[in-house]
Amino acid sequence: GDGDGDGFCADLAVMVSPLRYAGKDIGVLAVAKSHADGEFSKNDFAVFRSVAEQSSFAIGNARAHRDANAKKEIEGELRNAREVQRVLLPQDDPVVSGFRVNGTNLPARIISGDYYDYIELPEGKLGVVIADVSGKGVSAGLLMAMCRSLLRAVSLTDASPSVVLAAVNGYLFPDIREDMFISMIYGVLDPSDGTFTFARAGHDPALVFRKATGAVERSRPKGMALGIDGGSVFERVTKDERIVLESGDCILLFTDGVKEAINAGDEEFGLERLAEVFRRTAPLGAEAVVKRVQEDVETFAGGGPQMDDVTIVAIEKR
Repeated sequence: GDGDGDGFCADLAVMVSPLRYAGKDIGVLAVAKSHADGEFSKNDFAVFRSVAEQSSFAIGNARAHRDANAKKEIEGELRNAREVQRVLLPQDDPVVSGFRVNGTNLPARIISGDYYDYIELPEGKLGVVIADVSGKGVSAGLLMAMCRSLLRAVSLTDASPSVVLAAVNGYLFPDIREDMFISMIYGVLDPSDGTFTFARAGHDPALVFRKATGAVERSRPKGMALGIDGGSVFERVTKDERIVLESGDCILLFTDGVKEAINAGDEEFGLERLAEVFRRTAPLGAEAVVKRVQEDVETFAGGGPQMDDVTIVAIEKR
């Protein structure tokens, strides 16, 4: 037929239908024919409508299968990454003369941004680490792995904890995103004099149970989180603290997923409740402390989804 200059042909009959699947527009189906071949009949329209419905279902279903397969592949990759990450965590409790040490890590997602570690140091000393990377998921997990490797390398210099953390911070700072940081406690357990000397880089306080009094103390040496400052301020702020442990004393290290666990009433587990659980359980030893804190947090949350990674380490003087 005659055109009108815009590419539109006036001698066409056209049927058009949107293709919708699960409430979403996924395409358009159009059928056209020349008027010379006659107009569309009611039967043509019925067939066209049926074809449009079937096409919507077929295309939508194919896309859903494609997305599901892609999701399975991603989940498989994440599970593989989690297994690699699990290997990076301690497989056994460390053997330290006069001490028992126990820890656990419970990720909120497949990949955890928390970690803990034990590092064998000269003269029978043990480096103990607990850390929490801001954020969750793959980015936090990658930063955790990088931080772990750096700390393991730097700590072998046998420098004081604050000096070790300053060195790790110096290496990390140029490569860390502006919206990310790492809170950490790194300490050195010395069996020769029964001390735990540690530095706190913006992390939650260490709780210390004293058997002689049955009281729980909070130890908060000054310190800044890793990745916030390039060096001078971090080094000036971050200080070491030395705890002398007597037989039966116990130290509890934890990440904020413990005290920030929420119950059905939107109430936090909180530091006071954690300190009380620790006070009651510490006389039973490091392993009992870790197990009981974990159980009480899970009971408190009432089986609801875990909102944050939970990591716990207990150090007991025999």
